[in-house]
Amino acid sequence: GGIMSTLRTASAVAPGALPDVTLLRRADLLAAAQAGLIYPLDEVISAALLDDMHVSAVELGRVEDQLFGLPYALEVQHIAYDPDRYPDEGWSYDDVLEQGKSFVFAAGRANTLSDVFLVQYLSAGGSLSDTGVLIAEEEVLRRQFRFYEQAVDAGLLDPIVLEYTHSTNYQQELAQGSLGAGVVTSTIYLNLIENDAPTAFDSIPTDSGQPTTVLDGWMWVFTSADPDRQALALRFLNWMMDVERQGEYNHAVNMLPSQRTALRQQEDPVYADFVDRLLEGAVLPLGETSGSTTARVIQTALASVISGQRSAAEAAQDVVSQLGA
Repeated sequence: GGIMSTLRTASAVAPGALPDVTLLRRADLLAAAQAGLIYPLDEVISAALLDDMHVSAVELGRVEDQLFGLPYALEVQHIAYDPDRYPDEGWSYDDVLEQGKSFVFAAGRANTLSDVFLVQYLSAGGSLSDTGVLIAEEEVLRRQFRFYEQAVDAGLLDPIVLEYTHSTNYQQELAQGSLGAGVVTSTIYLNLIENDAPTAFDSIPTDSGQPTTVLDGWMWVFTSADPDRQALALRFLNWMMDVERQGEYNHAVNMLPSQRTALRQQEDPVYADFVDRLLEGAVLPLGETSGSTTARVIQTALASVISGQRSAAEAAQDVVSQLGA
C-alpha cells in the first residue's frame, strides 16, 4: 500500500517494524507531520547542509516553521518544446500569442488548482494568506483568464487539456513529435532527452516571462523519536548527502539534486543553470487535500474559460461573487 500506509498502520500496532528513516513527497510529508508519524530535524541537520540549498527547497521540507523533511530529489515544471517547430525564443503570454505557439498542460484537477495556473497567478501578483490559502483578486484573475481565452480562440490551446491531470498524459505525444510543446516535470524532460527526443526547454508561460515553477520532490524523514536510532539514521543521511553520491543517484532516476553544489555538477550545465534560476522563484504545490475552497472555485472558473463556457471577465466575476471577496 505504500510508505504512508505502512507508517499509519505500523505506528499503532508494530512500531518496531517501522524504518528509522524513509523518503516522502511533499503531500505525504504534510499528512505524516499532522498525524505525528515523523519527527522534526531542526536540531540534527547542519546549517551548512541547508545553506547549500535554495530557500524554496528547504521550505519544501518545512511544516509550520519546523523542518520535518531533508530535501533530496527535486522535481520542477517547465515548458518542453520542439525547437524546429518553434525556433524563436521566449514563452511569455505575448510570445505565445504573437508567434502562434501551441502548447498543452495538465489543466484538470479535481480538488485544487492546476499547478501551472497557480504559478501564473502568483507570478502576476496574486497572493496566499499566512496560512497558505489562495486570495482571490479579480483583476489578476481576469488578466490570466484573458490569456487562456485568447489562446483557445486562436487555436493554440485545445480544451482537451482539461482531461490531463499530469504531464505523463501527453508524454508519448511529445516524444513522438505530434505535440509541439507542453508543460512537463523535469523528470519527464530528462527522460525525453535520454531518448533523443528533439526537445528544448523554457519557463512556464507567464505574463512577464520571468522564470518560475512549482517545486516538488522527495525528502528524507525520521520516523523514530529514539535518540540512538536518530543518530544512526543521521549517519546514513550524511552518507547519502555526499555531493557526488547525491548527484549520481539523482542522475540515475532523472531527478534533480537538492544541493546546489551537486546540481552544478550535472552533465548539462546550461540546463543546470536554468533549474537554478527556476528554484530562485519556485512555489510549493497546493496539493489535492489542501482544502482551499478558493482554489477549487478558481479551478472551476479556469475550466469554464478553456471550455468556452464563460468569458475571462465573467469567470473572474464568478469567482469573486462565489467567495464574497
